[in-house]
Amino acid sequence: MENSSKTKKELIEKLEILQQRIEELEKAALTKRNSRDGEKFTEENFRILVENAKEGILVMQRGERVYYNPRWLAITEYSTEEYEEKQFLSLVHPDDNDFMTKTYQSLLSGEANEPVLDFRILTRKGETKWLNVKISRIQWNDQPAGMLLAEDITKQRAVETKIQDSQISYENLFNSVTEAIYIQDPEGRFLDVNQGA
Repeated sequence: MENSSKTKKELIEKLEILQQRIEELEKAALTKRNSRDGEKFTEENFRILVENAKEGILVMQRGERVYYNPRWLAITEYSTEEYEEKQFLSLVHPDDNDFMTKTYQSLLSGEANEPVLDFRILTRKGETKWLNVKISRIQWNDQPAGMLLAEDITKQRAVETKIQDSQISYENLFNSVTEAIYIQDPEGRFLDVNQGA
């Protein structure tokens, strides 16, 4: 009997150990499943984020476009089919072509030293658009690539041009007056004096 009760006791202990191990395995499986679900969730969120970004995103690898988001196409005004047939540098405004060719080559070689730059492109309709582009080196499918984040700053550039034109008009008018005109700050310091003074 003693042997029988010892065997029962051993069996109960082994059963408790097995139950504990099963619970640990179930927790591990649940954690792994949640982790995989979390990765899918993260990938899906990342895709949604990139597809809806306000910046145009272009990824270049070995001289080829490997990814661009819908905003990039909206900026260039090309359809996917039309854009696929264009060479990347063919969109660059002729006045910026030399500069961008050098920048593009340095990006491909990993030596890009202009992380942020402004340049012009010609859209599908032939209109000029100014872009502010941030360039960075990334890994794409375990290979080095260049990523461009582009913001359309055409309206901002137009406003800057109007402000500059307005400033020039003001200076021309200010200096064309034959009487002395001067501007002082509240402490009496001269801030500006026209040529008639």
